[in-house]
Amino acid sequence: MDPSLHLHLAAVLLAISAVQATLGALVVRNRYEPGAPPMAAALFSTAIWLTGSAAEILFASSPTLFLLARDYKYIGILGAVLGFFFFALHLVRGKPAGGALVWALSVVPLLSLGLIWTNPWHEWMWAHPPTPPTTGVRTPWGPWWVWIQTPYMYGLLAAGQLALLLELFRARHLTRPQAAALLAGSAVPFAVNIVYNIRPELPDLQQTPLAFAVTALVYAWAFFGFQLYRARPLAMRGAFEAVADAVVLIDGQSRVVDANGPARRLLGEGSGPLLGQLARAVLDRNGLGLVPVAPGTRSAVRGPDDRYLESETSEIAGPDGSSLGRVLVLRDVSERYRAEWGLHESEAMMRAVLESSPNGVVRLRPIRAPEGRIRDFSCVFANPSANRQLAPPGDTLLGRTLGEVRPPHTAVLLDVFRRVADQRSSVDTVVQAGGESPLWFRVTSSPLGGDVLVTFVDITQEKQREMTMVSHARQDPLTGLLNRRGLEDDAEALLASASEEGRGLGLLFLDLDGFKTINDTWGHEAGDQALKTVAARLVRCLRVEDLIARIGGDEFVALVAEATPREALGLAERIRNVVGAPIAHSSTRLEVVPSIGIALFPMHGSAMEELLRAADAAMYTSKRTGSGASLAPPRPAAAS
Repeated sequence: MDPSLHLHLAAVLLAISAVQATLGALVVRNRYEPGAPPMAAALFSTAIWLTGSAAEILFASSPTLFLLARDYKYIGILGAVLGFFFFALHLVRGKPAGGALVWALSVVPLLSLGLIWTNPWHEWMWAHPPTPPTTGVRTPWGPWWVWIQTPYMYGLLAAGQLALLLELFRARHLTRPQAAALLAGSAVPFAVNIVYNIRPELPDLQQTPLAFAVTALVYAWAFFGFQLYRARPLAMRGAFEAVADAVVLIDGQSRVVDANGPARRLLGEGSGPLLGQLARAVLDRNGLGLVPVAPGTRSAVRGPDDRYLESETSEIAGPDGSSLGRVLVLRDVSERYRAEWGLHESEAMMRAVLESSPNGVVRLRPIRAPEGRIRDFSCVFANPSANRQLAPPGDTLLGRTLGEVRPPHTAVLLDVFRRVADQRSSVDTVVQAGGESPLWFRVTSSPLGGDVLVTFVDITQEKQREMTMVSHARQDPLTGLLNRRGLEDDAEALLASASEEGRGLGLLFLDLDGFKTINDTWGHEAGDQALKTVAARLVRCLRVEDLIARIGGDEFVALVAEATPREALGLAERIRNVVGAPIAHSSTRLEVVPSIGIALFPMHGSAMEELLRAADAAMYTSKRTGSGASLAPPRPAAAS
């Protein structure tokens, strides 16, 4: 570019900066209390920016003065963006930004200023030394400016534009022209930069500060020309009358000087004059003598016609901080009070019903694994009946998990509760609990928020009548585990669920080596003790969602959820180590070590009978080979 054109551009920048500074001084001088500070800051910052840009051109031949001008210019850049944003925010919110927000949004600009003044040491802002604009070569930007400061600045501008756009759509006719003007002005820097990004060959005419100068002029025009806040008295009167609460203005002599429609209806109609009367006298004659009128007080009183009113009194402070009067707000909360009392009564009645109900009621909250699958449930509510039925004597269910309580049929219950929580549908299940004197419960599970509400209804008598027709119970009386019939019933449900969800299962068939020797040598009492110890150790080895059963004299079966061949073999090895540990009995130590056969669903079968047959055969293979645990071979492919 011709040097004379550079000088002309510098002169234009200085002239516009003078206009910006003058407008900023007018804003301060006219004392437009709402919006004036950020508007003045934006105008003065833009003036600094323009002056610095002009100085860069004028002092291009002096490296020292050029660097000073560049550092000075960026004070204006950072301040202008913040000023525009806070002014737009003030217009939309109707009040200035809080101190915490101002400081929070000032962190990046303050850090940028520090980096600007120390840029020769690290070049985070731009390459050093920067290239004067008169050379036509742009200085490469540093990482902080590219990745932090630039997105931050344009992010603030975009946020301000979004706020103005929302204001444009929601504003009434009084403020819509101002919002449109401000929105158009704030779009100028975006438009200019888009053009220069599309056409990088265009000459550098200090387009960015000029674009922000246009924005500042539009903002100032809207501020002065539209008289942005001059409609406030009219708007305030309309808002005053539109408020549903009764609002009373009280002067320094405690007399009523104004009241909106609800207040006139509450305090004036039919009870005498209102304006000019002492506030205390007006309240007393309307049955509201307990309402305080001192500044900063709140109360809730029962008023005439059996209404409940909440009151709040605030002080009106003048520009110098002196008290001009008070605002008394009376809010009719009768419906809310009645609803709250009704809710309290309903809650008390519901609690009484739950406390006295013979049925157990618990609320279970899902405990999810990192991948999102529910692995257990925690009890967050249990009525007394549920505690009696499920918790150990003298203990409580609250805070305990299903795995800790571990009632019989835990695997089936966990599967049911999972389906209720995930599919948001109710399920009824019948389960058996207890050993020699079994109890039967109908378990109704329903979704409740994100939790599961479970009701246990004792149907023991009904089931006992049915039991006379059934030759075998579902539960092993010695170990408390499921027996063969219970295993087949519960496994059918788990197999169907696994098939529907595409999950695998592992079946471990255990036979205790050495158990016959214990019976023959030490008697059946020692054998029973060994079986109960083995059952307890199996429970410790397996998870809450796994199924455990004793299906014969010394034969146990575990149906393990989501087991791969490698995981099943690893679990079998762990079971052998834990179950095979010596068992203390009288003065001796009993030893039983399980041989384990493994079958996988659906690899070795899709029905329980097929899986048991495959695992049984694999168990005999492990006995024969002495391997301890053996995986069943894959099924032969079907003939075509």
